[in-house]
Amino acid sequence: MLLGIAIILLVSVLSSKIMVKIGVPTLLVFILIGMFLGEDGFVGINFDNAKIANDLGFFALAIIIFYGGLSTNWQKAKKSLVPSGILASVGIVITTFIIALFVNLVFHLPLLEGLLLGAILSSTDPASVFSILTTHKLNLKSNMSYLLEMESGSNDWISFTLTMIFINLILGVSVNVPLVIFLEIFLGAICGLVIGKLSVYLINKIDLSNDGMYSVLLIGIALFSYAFTKQIHGNGFLSIYLTGIVIGNHRIVHRFSLIKYFDGLSWLLQIGLFLMLGLLVVPHELPNVVLDGFVIMVFLTLIARPIVVFICLIFSKYTIKEKLLISWGGFRGAASIVFAAAALTYPIESARWIFNIVFVVCILSVVIQGSLFIVIAKQLDVIEDDKLSLTKIYDESGKITAEMLEVVIPNNSKAVNKMIVDLDLPDDILIVMIKREGKVIIPRGNVKIMAHDSLLFAGDKAQLFSLGKQINSLTKNK
Repeated sequence: MLLGIAIILLVSVLSSKIMVKIGVPTLLVFILIGMFLGEDGFVGINFDNAKIANDLGFFALAIIIFYGGLSTNWQKAKKSLVPSGILASVGIVITTFIIALFVNLVFHLPLLEGLLLGAILSSTDPASVFSILTTHKLNLKSNMSYLLEMESGSNDWISFTLTMIFINLILGVSVNVPLVIFLEIFLGAICGLVIGKLSVYLINKIDLSNDGMYSVLLIGIALFSYAFTKQIHGNGFLSIYLTGIVIGNHRIVHRFSLIKYFDGLSWLLQIGLFLMLGLLVVPHELPNVVLDGFVIMVFLTLIARPIVVFICLIFSKYTIKEKLLISWGGFRGAASIVFAAAALTYPIESARWIFNIVFVVCILSVVIQGSLFIVIAKQLDVIEDDKLSLTKIYDESGKITAEMLEVVIPNNSKAVNKMIVDLDLPDDILIVMIKREGKVIIPRGNVKIMAHDSLLFAGDKAQLFSLGKQINSLTKNK
């Protein structure tokens, strides 16, 4: 078993490198491996326990969402708070009803079961969105990356709430819908913010003798935020996401090592989650629903999602092209499959059909939308040109200790063949390093600058930006 796990991890990582190069989303690899290992695959593992898949899936999603919050730059992301919040709430409800009406008219699925399918498919998947955006490191205009990340990180709570409401209604259980939604929002938000604030204090004051225990502490905090909130009938997903944002945007000891740790843990859980979901599906059942799933995916991607985006962002600053990319960026993935697996644990006649449909829709979404995301972004001209950015040096608590600017000297620069002492740099700017043909040169005053040298400047932030904007002082044509 250990050998098998080792081989799966190695194959997953190595094949993901190849998939990134050819433009196919990495997460697809993991599901395909799971299907390869499943009962219709070459290994033939028979895994049909929806309850275990549901429990493990929610654990993995919780940590993935926590990491999404932990790595969010709130200073930049808060500019997208209102539009992402509208998409993550109003957008979910509109999407649910649009899909329900569509499947009711086209596939004659009873309305309540259509609403269940719509609720499951309404959320954009944090695992897929975080993976695709971080892998390609796109600099999208108007903070769209933060909008997509915050939407996907915060919309699972209402998607799952609606899923459970419609499951109960299908089963004939009375549900006080307004009260349930109010408790989910109110308790989820309060718990997330309070636990986050208390956690920052605890992490900074506990002074653990073993640095490795801080990662264990943070896992415990994350799981407590999720599970405690659920225990009191709040929304665990909302709580754990807000807890992650609060912790990630405060100075805490070992901040960067903790974020790196959760980055790796998040990838490991994504691999395990997609492998498990690949095992759970029964491949020989899929041909019966592939066409139906394709029709729903096309409708969701090209009609339902754009309608929702243009309605929710009608008063926003986003251009039509930017709204079109936001529409395309609504990836469906593991979250929807996990919610569909949750439906499998209840005696609902259409639950297996819904699960298979959701699986097909999500696979097609990850493959088609994920593979074409960069192409469409370029065609819509919504990728920001490279801007001047400073390299920040942090200490372990997250405090900025220095800021630097790197400049590559072109052939036609008037600085070429000049000594450093003759460059007439501002008093608050120093050259701290020169890189030339792979070698590091100590920047003494008598060192001559050569074409293609990479100069690393350090100094006052305002002066560095001024130097960057007025870089002609070094690169003016002769």
